Order: sequence, then C-alpha cells, then structure tokens
Amino acid sequence: ISHDFDLAKLSLLDNVQLIKSKTELIDNLLEIEIAYSMLTESNNTIEGNEHPIDVYYKKFKCALEPVDHHSEEFKLIQKYMINTHAKTHDQYILKLRELFKTTCEEESDRFEKFQTLDKHQLLWHGSRTTNFVDFLSQGLHIAPPEAPVTGYMFVKGVYFADMVSNSVALGKMYGYYKATNLSTSTLPAGTHSTKGCGGSTMPDPKEFYYINDSVLIPMVHGIPSNV
Repeated sequence: ISHDFDLAKLSLLDNVQLIKSKTELIDNLLEIEIAYSMLTESNNTIEGNEHPIDVYYKKFKCALEPVDHHSEEFKLIQKYMINTHAKTHDQYILKLRELFKTTCEEESDRFEKFQTLDKHQLLWHGSRTTNFVDFLSQGLHIAPPEAPVTGYMFVKGVYFADMVSNSVALGKMYGYYKATNLSTSTLPAGTHSTKGCGGSTMPDPKEFYYINDSVLIPMVHGIPSNV
C-alpha cells in the first residue's frame, strides 16, 4: 500500500493498535476493489437517455426503497435504535436520518430453507461505508481467508448484535461467555449459530416485541446482564 512519508523516516508498526489500523486499511482496499470492478466492467454501456447512475444502480441487483418517516415501520426501527443504545456508550448519540428497505435478487429463495428454524430476529449489523457496495450486490458473507483478522470474538463469520451501539434466522444458538477460537468441527451438533454473551448490557426479555408472529425485535431498554 503506497504511503507518503515525505522526508520522514518510516514508522515502525510496534503496537497492536497501529497494526490493527493497517489491517483495516487493507480490508477497506479489498472492498473498494469490488466497487471499482463494478464501475469498470466492459458492459457499462448506456442505452438511449439512461443516466449513468441508473446503469450502476442496476449492477447492485437489488432494489432500495426509502421508508416514510411517518410510517409505523420507521417508528419501529427508530424506537429499536434508541432503546438499545447502551448506557455505557455515552460518548456519542445516535439519530436515524434515513431508512431504506432492500430487496435483493433471489434473496427470498435463499432464505426459504431457513423458514422452519425456530428463532428469527431483526438484529443490527454495523460496517464501514466501503463495505456496502459488496453487501448490496453480493449480500453478507464470511470474509475470505486472505482478509485480515480484526477483532473477531470467535472466528471469521457474519456477526450481528441485539444492542445497536455494540456493533436473521438464528435457529438453535450456542452461547459463549468469552472469546473462543471456534470452527465447524468444535461446535455442538444441531446448532445453527453462536451467541456471544459476555456484554455488560442486554435487552430486557420482558419487553420483547414480535412482528409477523415469528420475527423477534428486541427493541427494549438495556439492562445489566450480570455476566
């Protein structure tokens, strides 16, 4: 990765935080490369009066629909965000400026085989803006072997959170209370996901809210987990 040090000496990567920042930079470049490849594909032809932005939008192969601020859907997510902002994360405030619904090609077909699992939750997944071209065009996926490891609680995987400031069909979950080096061979048989239970704050299960009779939204106030 090119760096401009001017006349200064190259700095040593002599602490964990500095090394982590450089690996995150590599991670960013991997995601930017996906966006760049989409923009430079040979089939970027513009037909008639089609706007170039529309051409690139089609390459996402998903529909983005803004949600009305006065709708029940918007208010539901807004409440979920406010209630699950942990008190210990008081260095900043969160505000929901816009909300979009996405519908990706073949998404319903892929999810169909998980409909019979007994636990479905609407959870949070936070990420850098450089990752969203990849997410919208290809969906969430596990980082490839060449991607740097930056702070995974377990192994490389797709991570979600029930507290918005901390960062699906879950099936039968297996809970861990500390970071563990897991693999498919070490997980108990019959489990579909792993839950990290080591946070100091958790949603109050007495206030859980369900939509469509089966999808849980833990849009509740945080309480001490006593872990």
